[in-house]
Amino acid sequence: MPSDYQNISKGDLIKELQALQQENQALKDLYNQDITQSKRTENELRESLELNTLFMKYSPIYAFIKVVSESESKVVMASENYLDMIGIPGSAMSGKNMYDLFPADFAEKMTADDWSVVSSQQVVYLEEELMGRNYTTIKFPILLDGKTMLAGYTIDITERKRAEAELKLKNEELNIINDQKDKLFSIISHDLRNPFNSILGFSQLLLDQVKEKEYNEIEKYANVINHSSLRAMDLLKNLIDWSQLQTGRIEFNPENFIVNDLLNYVLNLFSFITNQKSLRVSSSLSPELIVFADRNMIGTVLRNLISNAIKFTMPGGEITIFSCENQNGLTLSVSDTGVGIPENKLKMLFNTNKNISTTGTLNEHGTGFGLILCKEFIEMHKGEIWVESKEERGSIFSFTIPAIEKNT
Repeated sequence: MPSDYQNISKGDLIKELQALQQENQALKDLYNQDITQSKRTENELRESLELNTLFMKYSPIYAFIKVVSESESKVVMASENYLDMIGIPGSAMSGKNMYDLFPADFAEKMTADDWSVVSSQQVVYLEEELMGRNYTTIKFPILLDGKTMLAGYTIDITERKRAEAELKLKNEELNIINDQKDKLFSIISHDLRNPFNSILGFSQLLLDQVKEKEYNEIEKYANVINHSSLRAMDLLKNLIDWSQLQTGRIEFNPENFIVNDLLNYVLNLFSFITNQKSLRVSSSLSPELIVFADRNMIGTVLRNLISNAIKFTMPGGEITIFSCENQNGLTLSVSDTGVGIPENKLKMLFNTNKNISTTGTLNEHGTGFGLILCKEFIEMHKGEIWVESKEERGSIFSFTIPAIEKNT
């Protein structure tokens, strides 16, 4: 035994060995703790990477991380669902710049937006459109090892935008319907009441004259009653047609018919009034002219246009109905030598939101409602209606009935 241990007792030697064993165990425990911590850290890192991978794989939104410079924006990581947007999964986008993935103009704007976020260190909210779909994108800067990168996510809002557009359209339609409803109530409460007041008032005068056996004014009162009745009936027809049109109860039933027969029927309705105003009414329509259209609708259009021509033509004036045929169909026109229409009112004649009814040359009243109905009916025929007019020189109202393939 070496001389160093000659003076050490057995007990001291045992204590020394125990101390060495304890120190060795402490070192083993510390090593085991380091191993355990290292494994724990390794597991946590692996879990984090797996979670990140799963997020990128299953994310319902389009998520991305990029490294950005002033001239280039390059993908570091992206969610797999980019396959749905651009046909490339996120795992295949890594290392690619925007020009590799998107159309040039879109890539240029995206690169500029990305650099703006990184350079300004500001969050940016964008609405974008790509290949017919709408997206909302939020981009924000992130810091990694002292280097600023860009992260963000994109949400497809196409369906929401469509729903918003449909809702806006529905609101506009509701506003139009409310305007039309208000106009209907106005017509019913005012314009329809006036002719009936005349009918009731003058019929009472007529009865009183008969009772008193005073017959001098009977013809005058009878004419007023007749005229008021025609006005009321004309208005009622328009109201009924309009209400059926708005509620979808009116049917479009085109058929072959001779236009001249329909015109003669309409002119006969107004023969009393045209005679009363000494108006000269003529037509150059061919007796054999046949069209394929809805007879009732075209009858309503002719009735309204001729009624307006009568109302705004001075006694002794002229009304002419003529036509022009071509390969696209037929144009029918009603011309008058009346008072004409001011230029500032021409564009409002067929507008449902404007009521520009004016009084006729013999104080005839109207609603401005008939022309709107005419426009609706002509558009159902896929035709057009318009007016040419000069003040004090008269007006020409024209409409087209396009050539429609006849049933064989």
